[in-house]
Amino acid sequence: MRLAPGRSAGQPLLLPAPLFALPSLSNLQKRFEWRILPAMKTFRHFVFRALVCALAIPALAAVLAACDVSSTDTVSANITNSNGESYDFSGSYYAATQGEPLVSPVSMQSGQHITWLRLLQSGASLQGYDSAKQNWSGSISTLNGSTAHFTLKGRTTTGHAVDVVGSLSYDSGSATMNASWIEDNGNAASIYGYASVSTNSSVNPPSTNSVVNP
Repeated sequence: MRLAPGRSAGQPLLLPAPLFALPSLSNLQKRFEWRILPAMKTFRHFVFRALVCALAIPALAAVLAACDVSSTDTVSANITNSNGESYDFSGSYYAATQGEPLVSPVSMQSGQHITWLRLLQSGASLQGYDSAKQNWSGSISTLNGSTAHFTLKGRTTTGHAVDVVGSLSYDSGSATMNASWIEDNGNAASIYGYASVSTNSSVNPPSTNSVVNP
């Protein structure tokens, strides 16, 4: 038997190395665990979050719509007395002598003394602004005849919270404010004011069923 040139008897035949080696099964498993599994987990997480957002957005929109309707009804609700009458107490309230402080005694009001209070009424809701550039908000709770019971919340120029609780009374185009002034620092006083208001009150008499005799 002839030997290949340069090869002696008994020397094993050396084959050339392959151009590429196939990965072993264990290497394939490791690559799957390191690369493919994390990608699949990320994809499943993304799909789950997208599904949650798709379900949450309509529910959130429905809640916001309900809140909007509820707040609109609260603001626009009109308040009437037992005769179906309603009054608008919007106006600028001054002391009996314009320019004098509304709160008495004046020593019981902290900060800058207020000399007028502008009220705006929308249904049962009240908003206010005073001569010391402070804002107020509140509401009318009941209307007995031509007298409304109301509350206002605001602050003095020194930052003390104030509750105003009392009545607004209508009489021939004028309104009178008679209320208590209570500060969170213990100050307590009265607040009196007078304003020209709308002379028109809306009258909605209760409906009655009339019977016509034949």
